[in-house]
Amino acid sequence: MKTSAFVAVASMGLWALLAPLLAPAAAQTGAEDPVAACRAAHGSDATARIACLESAIQRMRGQVAQAEQQAAAAQARAAEAQQQAEAQRSRPSWSIPGFRAAQENAEPTSVRVELTRIRYGRDGFGIFTTADGQVWRETVSAPRRRHLDPEQTYQAEIRRTVLGYRMLVDGIRWEYKVEPLN
Repeated sequence: MKTSAFVAVASMGLWALLAPLLAPAAAQTGAEDPVAACRAAHGSDATARIACLESAIQRMRGQVAQAEQQAAAAQARAAEAQQQAEAQRSRPSWSIPGFRAAQENAEPTSVRVELTRIRYGRDGFGIFTTADGQVWRETVSAPRRRHLDPEQTYQAEIRRTVLGYRMLVDGIRWEYKVEPLN
């Protein structure tokens, strides 16, 4: 009784293990159940039937392994595509492809100049002429103590910012807000 129960449980366990492996192969090849085919071919010879079942399992494992590899590759491609899409959505606007090339071709954001002529109007706004003839005017009047000496020449750096142009004169701790006149 114990032996027949063990054989029944073992065969059910074997079938439970083989059924998921054999079902995809039968669907792919259109063949009949390999367990039934092995039983029919080797009904009385248990050793030959077991060998037939083991070879069927090996064939199924190869097909399952190949299917698993294909599924893993497809899953990796989908994950990579999703990461790229997410990166595109979360990318800051300044890192749009081609933006760096446009920035490299853009004019420089700062330039060194020599101020050769300086004068101040009645309103207190300074007008600065550079050595190359460019004329700049203050947009916000600097305090009188920050006015430059009209008799001297100064080295300065003019920077372009989002809010306009800023002029930093060497040796003076003040940022002159300027605009080009020509």
